[in-house]
Amino acid sequence: MSRRWTDEDVERLRERYPSTPTQELAEELGRGVLAVHQKACSLGIKKDFDGRFVDGQPGVCTRFQPGQMPANRAPIGTLRINADGYLDRKISATGYPPADWCALHRLVWIEAHGPVPAGHVVVFKPGRRTTQIEDITLDAVELVTRQELMARNTVHRYPKEVALAIQARGALVRQINKRADQ
Repeated sequence: MSRRWTDEDVERLRERYPSTPTQELAEELGRGVLAVHQKACSLGIKKDFDGRFVDGQPGVCTRFQPGQMPANRAPIGTLRINADGYLDRKISATGYPPADWCALHRLVWIEAHGPVPAGHVVVFKPGRRTTQIEDITLDAVELVTRQELMARNTVHRYPKEVALAIQARGALVRQINKRADQ
């Protein structure tokens, strides 16, 4: 059963909560950390900092010391096969994967021609897609517009009868998979 908050407890909370670690204040008040947070919230009391941890902030500890890196952090130049089945190379170490990794076939094209123009993508030529590094060469890739890529990947490039058959097959496969999952 919880104790009622006395006027003295509330006054101490108002004075100390903004700048005191909650764990320390909870021990002083003889209450749980959650109870202290909830009472502060109900009174509209907030911490002095904006919620982000900064270097040197008391009570903040991390697993890594300055300069240390986690064991699973890949060095720049590392190759991997991404979720879409393309070979990627790590090109930076920002900690933000979309910026750190780039498809190798795209890098091959950029090395030869410079940046990819807006509205264009680098793709493998038909039948040339691979994850073998020695086969990812300039003659295996090409630059196409996004519109061309959409046309290549849409079912509507086929005659109407073929497109309908493809869609019917997809519907059938979905039904089979649904029943298999039951």
